[in-house]
Amino acid sequence: MLENVDFMLGSMYGDSGFKFPFNPQAGTLDRSRMEQSFLSGGMMLGPDGKPRNTTISALITLTQIRPHYQRLVEMVRTKTKSVPECIAEAENDPSFNGELTVPRVIVWHSAVARISFPSNLFCGLYDSHFGIVRRENGELYQQVTFRGGLLPAHIEY
Repeated sequence: MLENVDFMLGSMYGDSGFKFPFNPQAGTLDRSRMEQSFLSGGMMLGPDGKPRNTTISALITLTQIRPHYQRLVEMVRTKTKSVPECIAEAENDPSFNGELTVPRVIVWHSAVARISFPSNLFCGLYDSHFGIVRRENGELYQQVTFRGGLLPAHIEY
C-alpha cells in the first residue's frame, strides 16, 4: 500500500474518513456538507489536530515500474484494438521487453514540516511528488505536484 494516497497520507495525518453534520435527535445527516478528512492515528498530527512531528519533511516510497508492460496495459485500456492485437503489436516491437523494471520514487511531502523537502529532488521520468498546495481561501491540501514524463496516464492516486 506504499503507493496508495489514502494509506500514505493516512499514516501521516490520520485515518482517511469523512465528516458531516449529524442530527442525533432526528437521526439524519447532511450529505451535501460531507467532506473528506483525516480522523486519528497519524504520526504528523496529535489527537488535537495540531502538528506534533515537524522534523520529517516527507515520506519516500521506493518502488519499481515495468514501463513496457505498462505501455501494453495502456494500449489495452484505450480499447482501440483487441487484447491479442495489442500483444502482437508489442511483441513485434524489437525494443519491447515486458519484464524490464526501472526504479521509481514517490515523494509524500509533509504539510506540517518545519523545513520543506526540496521539490527538485527525485524528478525522474517515472517519479512523482504528492505536494502541498494552498487554496484561494488559504487552506492547505495535497495533490500530485510533479509527475514524471513517462509515467503511464492510468497510474492515479
